[in-house]
Amino acid sequence: IILGGPQASILAAVTMTKYSFVDFILQGEADRSLPLLAGRILSGQLDSLVDIKGLSYRSPDSGKVIHNGQTDLIEDLDELPIPDYEQIIQKSKLRIDAGRGCPYRCTYCSTNEFFSKKYRVKSVERLVREIEFCKERMGVNSFGISHDMFTLNKDFVAEFSNRLIGLNKSSDDPCTWTCSARTDCVTEDMLSQMRESGCKAIFFGIETGSSGMQKKIRKNLDPDEAFEMVKHSTALGIVTIVSYMAGFPGETRQDLNDTLSSILRMLTAGARPQLTILSVLPGTVIYNENVSVLEYDGVHSGFSVSHLTGKVRSMIEKDKEMFSSFYFLPNKQISRDTYIFLADLVNNLEHFIPTLMLLHAFIREDFREADLLLHIEQMMPLYQNREDVALPELFLLTDVLKKYLEYLHYKGLPAYCWDVYQADFTKAFMIAEYERWHRVKAERKQPGWNARNPENKRNLDMSGLIRIRSYWKIIETEYYIYDFLQNPVSSASKPQSPSKPGFRKGRYHYLILPVSHRMTRIFKVPASHIPVYNSLKDSTVKDFIEKNVVHLDKSRLFRMLKGMHRLGLVDIETSPQDS
Repeated sequence: IILGGPQASILAAVTMTKYSFVDFILQGEADRSLPLLAGRILSGQLDSLVDIKGLSYRSPDSGKVIHNGQTDLIEDLDELPIPDYEQIIQKSKLRIDAGRGCPYRCTYCSTNEFFSKKYRVKSVERLVREIEFCKERMGVNSFGISHDMFTLNKDFVAEFSNRLIGLNKSSDDPCTWTCSARTDCVTEDMLSQMRESGCKAIFFGIETGSSGMQKKIRKNLDPDEAFEMVKHSTALGIVTIVSYMAGFPGETRQDLNDTLSSILRMLTAGARPQLTILSVLPGTVIYNENVSVLEYDGVHSGFSVSHLTGKVRSMIEKDKEMFSSFYFLPNKQISRDTYIFLADLVNNLEHFIPTLMLLHAFIREDFREADLLLHIEQMMPLYQNREDVALPELFLLTDVLKKYLEYLHYKGLPAYCWDVYQADFTKAFMIAEYERWHRVKAERKQPGWNARNPENKRNLDMSGLIRIRSYWKIIETEYYIYDFLQNPVSSASKPQSPSKPGFRKGRYHYLILPVSHRMTRIFKVPASHIPVYNSLKDSTVKDFIEKNVVHLDKSRLFRMLKGMHRLGLVDIETSPQDS
């Protein structure tokens, strides 16, 4: 058993001393040391390991832990071989290791020490070669560029973007890519060029909306300047994720209020927010100053896994030093319950981006000086204590938005906002149902369970059994909202033409379908199909056809059923007598 990475490197001696089942730890970058160690293990030559830099191991004679000193940083990443990407099973999107190291000194981050704060990137030539390799060998055209600070060097980003622009122009299948960055390390021109080259998403770590807390954690971003850059990014059509943390040492109610206000502001610009509770990681300034006061309550937060067995939980409870990321910092001003509720609340907000974008002018005026934290704390018990509410954060969110829309009705709120809100809350609840359905399915996934339902089944026989999945819904609206829901950022920025209104009145139907724990798809549904959907229930294919032939002919019903199966709206099983 070999461990590596930031935590194992920082706590190598502690880990090897406490846990005898760990055989080796490779500290630092292991591109060179791991192949050396693997070769020795496979050849049985474990009597001499002193030449493998960065290796921690036990003496075969005394059992004493030996450390071979620090491994050397790889200055020129182009020297590394191109990874064997063809061995990766999931090939719809590949991550390309673009470089390592960050020169900043944020107090919560462990990776800057791991990479010795030494910022390095592969050459543009090498990165483009890896992208071309994956496109040619595997047909992959979607890439995640892995580097915490990809945009630090503006000339490098400009050269990379220009190369991809040229590559895409000469290709029938242009590639897209995503990356992470700081808002103070991008410019409007850089973002425009990145977008032109295929950048479709960017992750910005904002962390806090409080200027004072920005200084304390040494992130040192200006929240107002960060907002302007995020707004420009979303306006370009780049999916922009803004990440925040709560639970920093010394965080005040005003600090947290500033963070909530910043999140709300980002939402009205079309950015997708995330809020996690601080994970206290070994090797960080926050860890060194606060490890002794950390507390554990068994509740998942931050980046740690949420499903703990009894044995693992026992290990965590007995070893705060090793498993600090499962612990939390208590705050006398803000309860742990409030922090957890806020994280779940904020992470549901992204489903309501279209509604919030329509309300941005009202929100900017009405919530400028609002004590959001106090309002949420006052409402929390009303939802947490109700036995009929399984998702208190989501119910609170939908109820608050509904009441706000009712209030704005008297201020001249356009009626189509209600239709957008209906689509948004349906989307949010269907995603919750999607997650629940998959949990249940995972629990039942025993050998042979549902074996009569191959996912790739295409031929429908009349005795097949239709099973309705629970996580989709069709809504009816008074206004045409499809174009806006597809791209609310660009739609909101376009003035409405009196001759061609964006939200024309009529009667429309849309299918809301989750495709992941965060994403949904929306489909326009012909009016002629609505009676068929309304009559849908568990039945045989034969019963389905006979019941609905008054609405559509048999061939169209077969095509419709195949389409529903392909989208995952129904399962179609072979009948027991035929299996």
